[in-house]
Amino acid sequence: MPIQRRLPKRGFVSFGKVLRIRSSSIIKIDEELINKEILVKCKLISNYIEKVKIYKNSEIDKKMTISGIRVSKGFKSAVEINGGSIL
Repeated sequence: MPIQRRLPKRGFVSFGKVLRIRSSSIIKIDEELINKEILVKCKLISNYIEKVKIYKNSEIDKKMTISGIRVSKGFKSAVEINGGSIL
């Protein structure tokens, strides 16, 4: 029997990777302040994720404050146009 069939099959959690989130999923959150704890509470990310980056893929039409999360240039400009801020 080949070695790849003899070894146990187990999953793994990738620690330290940057998780990319689309702005369309951020718009669905009803909170004004968005941080990592809110994303975990809304089940968009797990507790194991250390770094998160938000990319713009749709129009943003509400005011929000992003804290402790990396964002793309397009998402940053769209948030600032609507009166929000990136901390």
